[in-house]
Amino acid sequence: MINTLALFLSAKERNRSSHARKHHHYMPDLYLQGVLAKDLEEMNLRIELAILDSNQPTTLVDMSRLVVKRTPLYKEYHRLRSNYHTALFTKLQHGFIQRNTKTQMNDWK
Repeated sequence: MINTLALFLSAKERNRSSHARKHHHYMPDLYLQGVLAKDLEEMNLRIELAILDSNQPTTLVDMSRLVVKRTPLYKEYHRLRSNYHTALFTKLQHGFIQRNTKTQMNDWK
């Protein structure tokens, strides 16, 4: 699937893409990325929140469930992303959540 979708990308975009690998979690700002369902389930943060780390709008294609989801487009996406980061920062400031590996904005190890 990744190879087929990669046909629609430029060489530069393909260089910022990745096939699915075991224990390879979502990484923001890749043009195309395969992630195994098992690895998504093991993420500390739901994928719908993790994608808000990306600077660009994102489309998720779930091949197990045959579902396509996408974030709003540019202007709306940047507003949504800003609101999420502001809310998270406020919760951190007021001690509602602790800053540790379980509340990171992405699931990088």
